[in-house]
Amino acid sequence: MSELPPEQPPSPAEQRLLLLLEVLRREAGGDDRAFVGSVMRHVRVQSVLRELLSAVGGLTSAVRRLSRSCSPPGEERTADAPG
Repeated sequence: MSELPPEQPPSPAEQRLLLLLEVLRREAGGDDRAFVGSVMRHVRVQSVLRELLSAVGGLTSAVRRLSRSCSPPGEERTADAPG
Protein backbone atom coordinates (compact mmCIF):
# COMPACT_ATOMS: atom_id res chain seq x y z
CA MET A 1 0.00 0.00 0.00
CA SER A 2 1.13 3.52 -0.62
CA GLU A 3 1.87 5.75 2.30
CA LEU A 4 0.27 9.12 2.75
CA PRO A 5 2.55 12.10 2.11
CA PRO A 6 3.77 13.89 5.23
CA GLU A 7 1.54 16.69 6.43
CA GLN A 8 2.59 20.20 5.53
CA PRO A 9 2.77 22.72 8.37
CA PRO A 10 -0.35 24.90 8.49
CA SER A 11 -0.27 28.24 6.71
CA PRO A 12 -0.68 31.44 8.77
CA ALA A 13 -4.36 31.59 7.76
CA GLU A 14 -4.88 27.99 8.86
CA GLN A 15 -3.11 28.71 12.15
CA ARG A 16 -5.46 31.65 12.81
CA LEU A 17 -8.45 29.45 11.99
CA LEU A 18 -7.25 26.72 14.34
CA LEU A 19 -6.73 29.30 17.10
CA LEU A 20 -10.23 30.73 16.62
CA LEU A 21 -11.78 27.26 16.61
CA GLU A 22 -9.95 26.43 19.83
CA VAL A 23 -11.34 29.58 21.46
CA LEU A 24 -14.84 28.69 20.28
CA ARG A 25 -14.42 25.12 21.57
CA ARG A 26 -13.46 26.42 25.03
CA GLU A 27 -16.44 28.80 25.07
CA ALA A 28 -18.78 25.94 24.15
CA GLY A 29 -17.99 24.18 27.43
CA GLY A 30 -17.12 20.79 25.98
CA ASP A 31 -20.48 19.92 24.42
CA ASP A 32 -19.58 19.10 20.81
CA ARG A 33 -23.19 19.12 19.61
CA ALA A 34 -23.79 22.60 20.99
CA PHE A 35 -20.48 23.78 19.55
CA VAL A 36 -21.27 22.44 16.08
CA GLY A 37 -24.76 23.92 16.23
CA SER A 38 -23.39 27.31 17.24
CA VAL A 39 -20.81 27.33 14.45
CA MET A 40 -23.37 26.24 11.87
CA ARG A 41 -25.78 29.00 12.94
CA HIS A 42 -23.04 31.56 12.45
CA VAL A 43 -22.15 30.08 9.06
CA ARG A 44 -25.77 30.22 7.93
CA VAL A 45 -26.20 33.83 9.06
CA GLN A 46 -22.96 34.87 7.33
CA SER A 47 -24.00 33.03 4.18
CA VAL A 48 -27.36 34.82 4.08
CA LEU A 49 -25.68 38.18 4.69
CA ARG A 50 -23.13 37.51 1.95
CA GLU A 51 -25.89 36.66 -0.54
CA LEU A 52 -27.91 39.71 0.49
CA LEU A 53 -24.96 42.08 0.16
CA SER A 54 -24.04 40.54 -3.18
CA ALA A 55 -27.59 41.08 -4.44
CA VAL A 56 -27.62 44.70 -3.20
CA GLY A 57 -24.25 45.28 -4.91
CA GLY A 58 -25.55 43.82 -8.16
CA LEU A 59 -28.70 45.92 -7.99
CA THR A 60 -26.69 49.06 -7.29
CA SER A 61 -24.41 48.32 -10.22
CA ALA A 62 -27.37 47.72 -12.54
CA VAL A 63 -29.09 50.96 -11.48
CA ARG A 64 -25.87 52.87 -12.00
CA ARG A 65 -25.40 51.42 -15.51
CA LEU A 66 -29.05 52.13 -16.34
CA SER A 67 -28.82 55.73 -15.15
CA ARG A 68 -25.67 56.25 -17.24
CA SER A 69 -27.29 54.77 -20.34
CA CYS A 70 -30.40 56.95 -19.93
CA SER A 71 -28.55 60.26 -19.57
CA PRO A 72 -28.04 62.32 -22.74
CA PRO A 73 -24.55 62.18 -24.30
CA GLY A 74 -22.11 64.65 -22.78
CA GLU A 75 -24.07 64.94 -19.55
CA GLU A 76 -22.20 62.48 -17.40
CA ARG A 77 -23.21 63.01 -13.78
CA THR A 78 -20.67 62.62 -11.04
CA ALA A 79 -21.24 61.95 -7.38
CA ASP A 80 -20.18 65.45 -6.37
CA ALA A 81 -22.03 67.33 -9.13
CA PRO A 82 -25.06 69.35 -7.96
CA GLY A 83 -28.55 68.24 -8.92
